[in-house]
Amino acid sequence: MLKLLRSIDRRAALEVCGFVRAYLQPGLDTEMADRKKRGDNIKEKLSEAISGLSAILRADTELQGIRLKSTFPVVKAEVVEQLKAEVNRRTTELQIAKRIFKTQRFGRKGKNHTHLLLLQEFVSQWTLQELGTERQLQPAELATLIEAGMFALGCPEDEAHVKAENISKAILNFRSHEDNQYVCEQVRVLVQAYLPIVQRSPFLLGIKI
Repeated sequence: MLKLLRSIDRRAALEVCGFVRAYLQPGLDTEMADRKKRGDNIKEKLSEAISGLSAILRADTELQGIRLKSTFPVVKAEVVEQLKAEVNRRTTELQIAKRIFKTQRFGRKGKNHTHLLLLQEFVSQWTLQELGTERQLQPAELATLIEAGMFALGCPEDEAHVKAENISKAILNFRSHEDNQYVCEQVRVLVQAYLPIVQRSPFLLGIKI
C-alpha cells in the first residue's frame, strides 16, 4: 500500500486521503446533507398534497350523503375522477421520492460509499495516465486505507478494524442497486473532469509518505 501511495506522488496521495476522510466523516459531506434536506421537503409537500386532495374527496362524499342537493351542489363526476387521478399520481410520486432519497442505498451508519467508488476510479485513472498502467484498488487495500484513516482521526487502534469482505460486499451492493446506476456512471465522468485539476496542482503539494 505504501508503495502504491508513493508511486502516485504527493498530489494524488493527498486526494486519496481526502476521499477516505470524506467517507469516514459524513458531516463533511454537505452535498449529501443538502440532498437529504431537499428529499425530506419534497416528501413532506407531497404528503400534504395527498392529504389535502383526499380531504376534498371525503368531504364531497359526505355532502352527497346528506342529499341536500339544493343547498350543497354535487361536484361533477368528472371532477371527482380528476381528483382521484391526482391523488394516485401524487401517491406514486411520493413512493418514488421515498425510494430515490433513501439514504441507506448509499451506505449504512451515515457512510456514503460513493466516496469509495470515487477513490477506486481516481486511482485507476491516475495510474493509467501517470504511470501508463492502470492500478485498481482491491477491497483489502481499501480496508487498509480506511483503517489508517480511522486511526489518524483518533479512533482507538483496537477499534480501527475493517474487514475486506465487508467493503467488497458494500461496494457490490452499491453498484447493483437499481437506483444507483446513474451515480455509478457519473463517478467516471466526475473523476475524468477532476483529474486535470489535480495534475495542474504544484508537484510538491501534498503529504510526505
